Amino acid sequence: MARKRGRRRFGNIRKLPSGRFQIRYPGPDGIIRPGSRTFATEREADQQLALIEAKLISGEWTDPKRAKVDLKGYAAKWITERPNLRPRTVEIHSGLLRRHIAPYLGNVELGKIDTASVREWRAALIEAGVGASDVAKAYRFLRAVLMTAADDLITRATRAGSAVPVKRSRTNGRCSRWRRSSSWPT
Repeated sequence: MARKRGRRRFGNIRKLPSGRFQIRYPGPDGIIRPGSRTFATEREADQQLALIEAKLISGEWTDPKRAKVDLKGYAAKWITERPNLRPRTVEIHSGLLRRHIAPYLGNVELGKIDTASVREWRAALIEAGVGASDVAKAYRFLRAVLMTAADDLITRATRAGSAVPVKRSRTNGRCSRWRRSSSWPT
């Protein structure tokens, strides 16, 4: 059955005095948010509302306002919000952020970080002569920060290289080998 004309089931569209159309929609937290831009036609605005609704339903929606936070600030906040970290771990994470992450990705907005940018960052570290151990530590720290950002609906989950255990040894239950997943940055 077709919906009644004039009643929208998700969000709303209003015509501005300029003749353009603005959308507003409820986020998952119930807060009404305006669209990031205006549209020339009502149909374009309606299509954008449909895309936003689909992202909300599929769980891919991110808060556009919160995604504008830069990585350096968010990662520093991430460290301070973990009171159970040992002092040495805080020192290591802060050093990794200062030496390896902030110079390359520190000023990038969280919403703009994707798998390709993480891959390029990792390649730049290797090219700069950073040791394999430090690259791995920095990558693990960055991944933890980005996964928390995804949990906070700030950015989409960047699965840029989760190591997948291949087999476990029978003696102690620890992983004897690791293989890179298909999305591991190379």
